[in-house]
Amino acid sequence: MTKATFDYQNPESIRFEILGHAHFARAGQDIVCSAISTAVFTTLNLLDSILEKDQYLLNSNEQKGIIQFETKSPTEIVIKIIDNLYQVLAMIAEDYPNNLKLSKK
Repeated sequence: MTKATFDYQNPESIRFEILGHAHFARAGQDIVCSAISTAVFTTLNLLDSILEKDQYLLNSNEQKGIIQFETKSPTEIVIKIIDNLYQVLAMIAEDYPNNLKLSKK
């Protein structure tokens, strides 16, 4: 199961963490994993295009299924982009509750 956690507790930063694999189907045929990956990497690419490298931290390990992102002093557009990722993942989690668990702090 993939676990996605979004942390909005600190008004001076936003964090999200995506952990694990969906295990809907075997590698290469997992539509849930594909949907999650597409949403996350589209978001990360967009954030990378509008933020300077020193404005965010990104840690990822594809084999372990780990993506961690944090930005300090997020702008309104950055907040909207991350909120959009949350909403997309919420739709996936609604359809595939055994494969994606979503939480917000």
